[in-house]
Amino acid sequence: MILAVYAYEAGGASLVGVAAVVRMVPAALAAPAMGMLGDRYSRRNVLLVLALARALLLTVAAAVVWAGGPVVLVLALAAVFTAVGTGHKPAQAALLPSLADDPRQLAACNSVWSAVDSIGFLVGSLAAGLLIAAGGIDLALLVMALAFLVAALALAGIPEDRVDARPAPLLGLGRLEELAEGFETVRHEKRLRMVVVVLGASTLVEGAIDVLVVLVALELLDLGAAGVGWLNSAWGVGGVIGGATAVVLITRGCNATALLIGSVFVGVPLVALAVFPVVGVAVAGLIVLGVGYATIEVAGLTLVQRLASDAVLARAFGVVEGTYWLTTGIGSLLAPLLVAVFGLRGAILIVGLTLPLVVLTRWRALWHLEASTPVPEAEYGLLRGVDMFASLPVVALEDLARHATHVPFTAGATIIREGEPGESFFVIADGEVEVTEAGRFRRTEIAGECFGEIALLREVPRTATVVARTDVDLITLDRDEFLAAVTGDRRALAAGHNLVEERLAAV
Repeated sequence: MILAVYAYEAGGASLVGVAAVVRMVPAALAAPAMGMLGDRYSRRNVLLVLALARALLLTVAAAVVWAGGPVVLVLALAAVFTAVGTGHKPAQAALLPSLADDPRQLAACNSVWSAVDSIGFLVGSLAAGLLIAAGGIDLALLVMALAFLVAALALAGIPEDRVDARPAPLLGLGRLEELAEGFETVRHEKRLRMVVVVLGASTLVEGAIDVLVVLVALELLDLGAAGVGWLNSAWGVGGVIGGATAVVLITRGCNATALLIGSVFVGVPLVALAVFPVVGVAVAGLIVLGVGYATIEVAGLTLVQRLASDAVLARAFGVVEGTYWLTTGIGSLLAPLLVAVFGLRGAILIVGLTLPLVVLTRWRALWHLEASTPVPEAEYGLLRGVDMFASLPVVALEDLARHATHVPFTAGATIIREGEPGESFFVIADGEVEVTEAGRFRRTEIAGECFGEIALLREVPRTATVVARTDVDLITLDRDEFLAAVTGDRRALAAGHNLVEERLAAV
């Protein structure tokens, strides 16, 4: 908003359009590369550095405006600011799964995030207007820089997340190959690709709505410039409500249902406005539309977090972020063309029908993304703590947790015997076990550690005998479930083979 006001004062409406393009194009190009940061470094630290960088850019921009510097320099700083900012959402979205204890808590976090974003949009827009009126563009930019410094202080209070060493085969990847891995993940994972397409369609429609709201306020309803702000405020109010209500669907695993409901909440108000172009329908409709977009955002965040491997999660979100800027820009360009061909009400009708039709045509495939079957929280948390499983997507861990079974053994009982066929993989939920090979003591394993992987991964008989030192509670996965999960993810497979090599080397 601040940049739009500055551009309008400096060069009129045409410069406002230039300023938007100057921000969108670099952002769309930078997003995948910025997303890569969240997979290479501590995600908390990435967020911290980005907040400080954006505070610095805004401070410099404020100084240039205060000194009456060239407009092109301010626009260049705005472009860099937006490009740098594209790394924030991928890093935050990738960090949240490690902070949440279980999938339900993760979905709740996403809902709160969406609601806070909407509140921030409302408060920020109001504050920007007041600051510009009170002290000018430079003061507004300086206060926004201060807000990012406050955010950096808050981020510093979050414990630094662990950066896992990547398996050896991945360390030789060049930067371009590493960057492309986010695109390859989206392209090869059919379900993830479908989610990205639906999200891209939603942001394409969003870009068109951004333009249509202005035309509705000025031409269709004759509300004047202030009406644009009122209608956008209604959208923001809907976003706050939607972020709060989406948690009901998402925490129950109704991800596809949330996408469908969200798309209907976006489409129906626009269709109603095209048929009944009055102020009440517009305001109420944009509140409902805001609820719809918040629901879609929370469902999309949760689905990408569930479907993408943790090792490439930030890069997958980098693809989503790049798609957002690209499709939003395309949508804003398409809207005037639709108005020129079909008229304003016809364009509103077409845009309103687009997203529900996209979701409905993919509904059968989307339905398979539902995760309404409860996930055993204790088993999920225990399996997530096994290094071999750390890189698996959330959906794969959920599936393993559902198939895990508890098997108790009393102290002194033999759990597996050297030379026997291997049929199961074990994780210790409670107690201690003793591992011997050829009658020689090798190690003691405690709660959270695992055994039984060598026979399964190498297709050999058991290489050790494991006896319960205390009463133990084990969770087990059968051979097929274990191998399907581990061999389906190359990082998990590499981690499994590394563990096997370490244990055999010790022998």
